Amino acid sequence: MMWMCLKANRVAVVTALALVAGLAWTGTAWAGTDLANVAFNKTVTANQNAQGRLLAETASGYQIVSGSTACQIITSELPVTWDLNWAYPSTAGGGWFTIDLGKEYDLSHIEIQPRRNDRWNYITSATQPALVQGAADESMSGAYSFTVPGSLGTSDATYTRSVSDWTGVRYIKIQRTSTLDLTISQIRVFSRVDAWGNFIGDVTATATNTENRGGDYLTQDTVQFRASNLVDHTGMTDQGGPTPDNPTNLVGSPDALSRGYGEWGPGLWMSNSSGKAEQAAVTFDLGGTYNLDQMLIWNFNAVDWATSTQAYVDRTDRGIKQALIEYSADGGDTWTALADTNGASSGNYTIPRAQPDWYDDELNPPSLVGAKDNPYQKAVDMTGIVANQVRITTKGTWGSSYVGLSEVRFYGDLYTPPIPTDIPGDANNDGNVDAVDAKMMADNWGKSGDAAWADGDFNGDLKVDAKDAAIMAANWGYIWSPAAPAETSAVAAVPEPGTGALLLTLLAGLATALRHRRVA
Repeated sequence: MMWMCLKANRVAVVTALALVAGLAWTGTAWAGTDLANVAFNKTVTANQNAQGRLLAETASGYQIVSGSTACQIITSELPVTWDLNWAYPSTAGGGWFTIDLGKEYDLSHIEIQPRRNDRWNYITSATQPALVQGAADESMSGAYSFTVPGSLGTSDATYTRSVSDWTGVRYIKIQRTSTLDLTISQIRVFSRVDAWGNFIGDVTATATNTENRGGDYLTQDTVQFRASNLVDHTGMTDQGGPTPDNPTNLVGSPDALSRGYGEWGPGLWMSNSSGKAEQAAVTFDLGGTYNLDQMLIWNFNAVDWATSTQAYVDRTDRGIKQALIEYSADGGDTWTALADTNGASSGNYTIPRAQPDWYDDELNPPSLVGAKDNPYQKAVDMTGIVANQVRITTKGTWGSSYVGLSEVRFYGDLYTPPIPTDIPGDANNDGNVDAVDAKMMADNWGKSGDAAWADGDFNGDLKVDAKDAAIMAANWGYIWSPAAPAETSAVAAVPEPGTGALLLTLLAGLATALRHRRVA
């Protein structure tokens, strides 16, 4: 009977307490997806026979290629160095490339890179812009489109354009609107794809410094060497995500390999030698607070072809050897180092060196025959750690004055803070001040001498009375939010002026319940 009376009064109470705003969950939980380059290794065609220059084991360091081999250069994420690994279609009718993504995607952004950052005039100019289109069919019927600005120069190594309104796109076409060559090194097309297990997507990375080649090479804003390469799947065998032919290719897989590159591979982060390599650091923002499981590290994986000796040079010595790994749960204000696992004089972890492809016939000295795809070099156990940022600081390399990494991945689950046990008016500590709490108070109304929080004693005087009812009334309708747990301090432990009417409404319900209980 008492509960029925309280229930009858609940509408009036809630209405009267409308000024007590409930705090709703406003965060967006990770949904098991991440951005990836869905153009990676996809089929490319051109309007006429394509030509290109491909890195090769020759005295010049390259070979001239044509046809489909040349077309595929622009989606293969090959090393971009000096004047190699680029292609162009015939100038007849204005050159164009078309990429078949294999299925329709809702896109995020597109990156375009010329053969060199001082060669934008081969793609676009103020009077002859390049046109980029996207559509569900190859005829480009009803296509989305944009033009590449004609003002790009040596400081613009990569042009990035948001295309978040491009939905249902399977074909991407880039066309020179003049009869000049459309000379392109890379086109990368990003979309959100399915991710592996408890892989944490949407991580961002920033570095204290990044190699900047300058001049005729590539500048810091290019896809080459930037810290974001460590978290966007560039240079990984699982990049691109699931396809009709490979539906289980989920990005973020622990089984993915870092691709072996020539020295200037686009999937690497590298710090320059003048930037004090042994203090270079990368900070990873997880995009939320997580109960971490583990972190996987793929070390710097590259070789270089020396035209002077016509032999490969091992560049894996640029990988991190000793590292200090720390985490932060407050956005980087304070940092905590992981337990020391290597006993070294500096750092707390040793990261094994990546392995290139060595040939050893047991009769001759080993010879380096190229790069090799590598599994992760280090798994860092982070069980029990709650963090929203992780930092890796270099304390030593495998011999080089440069330092770099290939990929870093994190695994875990979103962290939900425990519900506070001191929300005024929340008798059952479920984070809400509602009718359930009112019933608990009503059941113990008038209790004195040994009343507890669960009885409805919110001011600690060992009694359940009007003072406690006033506290409940002042916070009626409150909903604790895991997105902003600090806001629990906003609830009122002492009634504010103006809660009198609210209190009277609640007490009326309680009094009615008590009268019915005595009669019964």
